[in-house]
Amino acid sequence: MDEVKNKYLIQWNVSNIGTHENMIQNIDAGENGPIRIGVYSPNGGGKSTISRQFRLLSISKDKLPKSDKYITLGNNNAEFKFKLFNQENATEKYEFKIIHSTDKIPQITNNSQLIFHVFNSDYVRESIEPDNFGQNKEIEGYIIGKDVVDLTIEKKELENIRGKYEQVKKDINLEITKAKSELQEQGIRASTNEFKNFTFENIIGDFSPSEEENFKSLKSSLKKLEGIPEDLQDVSFHRPFDIDISVVSDTVNDLKEKITISTLSAEFKKKIQTKEYFIKSGLELLDKNKSSCPFCEQELKEAQLSLIDSYTAYVYDAETLYRNKLQEKIKGIISLKKSLEEKYQEFLKIKIGFDKNKSFFPSFQNEELYAIEDISKDPLWDKVIDLINSKITNISQIIDDNKITNINLLKGNIEKLVVSITDCIGKNNTKISKINSLMKDSGSEILFLKKRMCNAKYIEIKTTLKTLLADESEIKEEGQKKASEIKESENKAKKLKKEIVADRFESLIQFVFSDKYTFDKENNYLKFKEHSLKNSVHDVLSDGEKNIIAFCYYIAETHTLITNENDYDKLFFVIDDPISSMDFNYTYSLCRILERLHEYFGYSNRKKLRFILFTHNIEFMSILLRNNVIQKKYVLIPSNFKELKKELVMPYHEHLSDICKVANDTQEPMHTTPNSMRHVLETIAKFEDPNQDLISFVDKYDDLKSCSSLYNMIQDLSHGVFRSQPAISSDDLKKGCKTILKFVDNKYKGQIENIKRTV
Repeated sequence: MDEVKNKYLIQWNVSNIGTHENMIQNIDAGENGPIRIGVYSPNGGGKSTISRQFRLLSISKDKLPKSDKYITLGNNNAEFKFKLFNQENATEKYEFKIIHSTDKIPQITNNSQLIFHVFNSDYVRESIEPDNFGQNKEIEGYIIGKDVVDLTIEKKELENIRGKYEQVKKDINLEITKAKSELQEQGIRASTNEFKNFTFENIIGDFSPSEEENFKSLKSSLKKLEGIPEDLQDVSFHRPFDIDISVVSDTVNDLKEKITISTLSAEFKKKIQTKEYFIKSGLELLDKNKSSCPFCEQELKEAQLSLIDSYTAYVYDAETLYRNKLQEKIKGIISLKKSLEEKYQEFLKIKIGFDKNKSFFPSFQNEELYAIEDISKDPLWDKVIDLINSKITNISQIIDDNKITNINLLKGNIEKLVVSITDCIGKNNTKISKINSLMKDSGSEILFLKKRMCNAKYIEIKTTLKTLLADESEIKEEGQKKASEIKESENKAKKLKKEIVADRFESLIQFVFSDKYTFDKENNYLKFKEHSLKNSVHDVLSDGEKNIIAFCYYIAETHTLITNENDYDKLFFVIDDPISSMDFNYTYSLCRILERLHEYFGYSNRKKLRFILFTHNIEFMSILLRNNVIQKKYVLIPSNFKELKKELVMPYHEHLSDICKVANDTQEPMHTTPNSMRHVLETIAKFEDPNQDLISFVDKYDDLKSCSSLYNMIQDLSHGVFRSQPAISSDDLKKGCKTILKFVDNKYKGQIENIKRTV
């Protein structure tokens, strides 16, 4: 049974678009799948006008230019309709419509479901050149493969895990809400920083404040603080302490002093010492005449006056004065002891007041006032006084250094204590000032306590939620693992667009330029040998090289239009003049790229390949035909597509084939051989430079110039001139053919290889 043939047509309906004023036409697009159309259009034929309409489909609405630039001059409206359809199946059709109006953006209706990818001068100028020929392009996204893994069960499991997690999260948040409510009941504001720590993220994380006291205890402290008695007195400050302890040092000196012993009898002195104060007082009261006793007022007789003289001698005797001095030292030492003891009692009293008040202020719970030593109980005091009394009793005894050791020890102890008292007074008064300030304004203390309560409650619920937090961590880890497994499975069917584009661009650059230019995928720039062209590509590359590189990137960039692999079946390439300013040898590279186009996008053959290629170069059109790159060939002139007849394609291939046969001795030279030689050289010369004449071209290349008769052969024998005998031999013609063959093979190797496949 014969296979059903699907015949595809393209319907063009174009009015007032550039040079196309009115074109309603169907053209044959091929059979059974592939759309490979080549269109030759001379300058002014309107090919670029058509390619720009296709390119409008890929421009976002906010960046569409106004229609004025597309509408034929003298008109206000225009329309472009494209329809690709299967003549045998009415349901298979791909169409879009663009309506243009002056001073408005194009109105596009695209029902084609195709992905049009356009290469033209606008694409190069607007998309490739600004991005440094692909070097600065930012590419994101993936391409999803056709064989998508069924993850229904795994996703259901993940959904269940997430449900469990949400329940645990709900339970944790419930406890957080309860804790916050309890804090607010204590008058703690939600704006307090420590209160703000009560979030789900913090509770499940590592955050944990520092607080040693528990919430219940702090709550009790708050109640106590808020209940401070109104009559609570300030803590008294320590009075300044300034004391003279020189009496101790003076005592040492006095004890070492040597005194003249009195001439009065010892018995008399002993007797008088028992009532010395009385006698001394009486002497002070006795009148100048010594006529009567100051106490009993009796008249003083001689005996009494003699006794008074003895008393006077005693009182003012050196021994008596010395003894009195020592008595004063004892009084001074006792007074010093008492002062120190009173200061000690003062410290105790202030401490009691401080300790009472601090019980209301949690911030002072660990604060203690500095204490001083009570040296009033030191036995050294009595030892020192005993030593002085022993000296008073026996003035003549010698007091050496060994005997005053206790005095020196006492002195050292007192000096240390005085320093300590001074230091403690300063430190204690600072603390007293602070607590007294708090008593005047307890608000800051209450705020501080409430912050501590927040921290304590936070620690408390972390402990209470220990089991739930463990469940949260375990379930979250389980969910992350399952999600990762699903993502990994999905990614197996994904390909990173950036990598695909870079790989294809690299391979195309290598194919075209071999090792001359390369693409560094890691650093995303072109290189000339080992030198980066990132900042100099516009200066180094020729216009032809820029164009072929732009075309290579155009092919590679196609992958960015793809979301999943099925989209490759929707591709439709519109290629306008890809060989502009291009050297002839690159033309064959580009032809080879087009020949392999289906391979770059995963097609096993050309059946799903769709493209329309426009060119103004008839020789390029000939190359595409000879290499079977295109199926259908047309000539485009304003408002009309015409089929390109075979006789209109330049016979370059056939002429070069004849030259190869003669050069390889498989065919003898004929009368047409000089014409073939001339045609091949003129074609190459005009392709390289349209203004170049043949003789200049031959003289430019040593390979051609070395054959001295070459120009004469192609000049004389290719024109109709009567000759009585041959001017050039058959061997000369063979030599000329070999020269041309060598030149073409060196410069355009691909042409000769193509001939060899067909000869």
